[in-house]
Amino acid sequence: MLAPPCSGEEISEIDRAIALWESILRTDPLDVVAFRLAHFANFWLGRPQDMVSSVERVMPAWSEDTPGYASILACHCFAHEEAGHYRAAEPSGRRAIELDPGNLWAAHAVAHVLEMQGRRSEGIEWLTTLAPNWEGSHNLQHHLWWHLALFKLEYGDYAGVLELYDTRFRNLAAPLTVAAPDVYIDVQNAASTLRYSAYIPPPAAATVLPSRALAAGDEPAATTVPAPSFPTGIAWPTAVRCAGSLPPTRDGTCDASPPILSR
Repeated sequence: MLAPPCSGEEISEIDRAIALWESILRTDPLDVVAFRLAHFANFWLGRPQDMVSSVERVMPAWSEDTPGYASILACHCFAHEEAGHYRAAEPSGRRAIELDPGNLWAAHAVAHVLEMQGRRSEGIEWLTTLAPNWEGSHNLQHHLWWHLALFKLEYGDYAGVLELYDTRFRNLAAPLTVAAPDVYIDVQNAASTLRYSAYIPPPAAATVLPSRALAAGDEPAATTVPAPSFPTGIAWPTAVRCAGSLPPTRDGTCDASPPILSR
């Protein structure tokens, strides 16, 4: 069951909390707890510019000699990625990985940059290279495997997507899943994958990404347009349905109701 949307009063409470955390950071910009709480609250409220402002305010107080610096770099990368500043984002995430190869948040932030720029082959290489560093970590590793599945989905490697679902990010026998079977991000990973796996086998279309989001040779373009991220890229299931045998509806749209998934 989905949680109801926040009321205005609840948003006001969250805003007061963010203001408190930011006041703490103005006094002590190294307070990583206050920073991360503000960072994630702003993310879930859909405020990427506030994420950017927050991380940019604290960055001058941090250096590579400060414990936890890689995590701040990871947040710098993610904040700028969410704001659409891909060129500003990527170097921070890659530097974070150089300092701490097991930093899941940095791996995740760079994966977002690669996804939004349509750099699928680089995304697959990025995540598979870093995967050995994820053993023994928390549930975000499942979300990283989901991101790998997303890149494979865009390449048309549907068997690879389902294999990752069964063995990596929704393996119900895995210790992390057994210990916490209903972590929200694990449920999101599973639900979104099954939603789009319903369209296997693939349509004849060469790619699920708009060509304008891709650079020649699968390299970053000078100017990029964000590619649709699943599950929010609602144009894809419609395109799949239209590319198949079902005709458009009377209003010119396509019936994008998913067929029953049989595996």
